[in-house]
Amino acid sequence: MGIDFGTESCRAAIFDLRGNPLGFAGTPYKTNFPSPGRAEQSPTDWWEALQASVHRVFDKTGIPARHIAGIS
Repeated sequence: MGIDFGTESCRAAIFDLRGNPLGFAGTPYKTNFPSPGRAEQSPTDWWEALQASVHRVFDKTGIPARHIAGIS
């Protein structure tokens, strides 16, 4: 499983042992701009996006969590 946090969303992907993609899921989160030149994101939003993305990719692929050999 690969997990990526970007500027606008968290993405999770599951790959087979040869590196072929089996499924992807992403969950957006918001960025607040309290003043010019500043950007803020909530760690709570990151955590919730991570949970949602991981659950969604498992649902999409039907692969059980116990079959995941590693996370990157």
